[in-house]
Amino acid sequence: MYQPQFKLSHRLNSFLQQFDQLGKKITSLNENKKKEVQEKTFFKSLYLATKLKGINIKEETIRSVVVGKDPIFSNSYLEGYYRAFQFCHQCEDLSSAFSPLMIQKIHQLLSNSAIYNYNNLRLRRKNISLVGINGVVYPSPSYLRLPVLVDQFFEFLNSSVKSPPLILGGISYFILLVLHPYEAYGEEVSRLFTYFLFSCRESRIKNFFSLERGFFQSQPEYYAALKQTLDDKKELSDYDLTPWLEFFSSVVINDLLLSLSFEVKRKQSLLGTRKLSQLRKHPKGGYPGLLKTNKGQENKDNSFSRNLKLTPRQLVLLNFLRTHSTLVMAQARQLFSNLSDDTLLRELQGLQKRGLIEKRGRTKGTYYTLK
Repeated sequence: MYQPQFKLSHRLNSFLQQFDQLGKKITSLNENKKKEVQEKTFFKSLYLATKLKGINIKEETIRSVVVGKDPIFSNSYLEGYYRAFQFCHQCEDLSSAFSPLMIQKIHQLLSNSAIYNYNNLRLRRKNISLVGINGVVYPSPSYLRLPVLVDQFFEFLNSSVKSPPLILGGISYFILLVLHPYEAYGEEVSRLFTYFLFSCRESRIKNFFSLERGFFQSQPEYYAALKQTLDDKKELSDYDLTPWLEFFSSVVINDLLLSLSFEVKRKQSLLGTRKLSQLRKHPKGGYPGLLKTNKGQENKDNSFSRNLKLTPRQLVLLNFLRTHSTLVMAQARQLFSNLSDDTLLRELQGLQKRGLIEKRGRTKGTYYTLK
């Protein structure tokens, strides 16, 4: 049976704690707010799925098709992705075991086939390679070994019912991406099955985060995390998944924060109004999460007021900087497409005044880093 290799690093542990806190926050929202956030995230996911595929369809067009104003799908890829996306978010609780039939169903829907046929049921019948950043090629396992490897992966999933969903989601995406079980839709099957797993094992966050948005906004970091994990490895059991799991977890956490920031008022801190002395700084820089400090523990390096509070938007910006190291205004606009530049600058200036970030460069070359 496949057994993943990774270290429960300080960053990964803090992401797990944040994930649980965000799940509780989502549970406390009223139903109207939940539906509003879920609808926004749903349409953003469909829109960015087409962007990742290189297809240019306006988000308004997608919305009009889905809600029935224009009932004809003008793009077969969008129709297939929409149906597969809906299927993967229908699971409330998984009483039976995970099986390869689930990825077969996802592939069938992506392929826009009305019924199962031989080509949809069978795994790929040729060897392929993953293409990373700068054209670097990573061979997927031989198609001759694929049936056994797929079975071993699902055996692992079914033996890990008590593992954190955030960890299982990251492992599932990575392994399915590397296995590339079908000749087409490798990334889509990985992404959508990850949604399916979250929907079954952690339904609190269903439709509250968008992997498409997270990956679209972090494409250089996405490929860098894959490269760091894939380099010089030949067997699935050899991969140290720690770099990938840290990146994947940061994407999920950042996107949950982003989704919730649209609904949480300025005076209601997303994770409670905690003191900034309780933001434990990671040795490599950045703030990995909101963690409780031990009794009597003080942050001696903390040069700002303990009673200072961060807005939900500032939490999103901080989490983005922790993951990406730098932030430019174009990236801030992508995070908050509904806000003006003046509002974004006020949020960034607030973080500067609190001594958390610093501004570098001038005019069009301006960017922000953690202090």
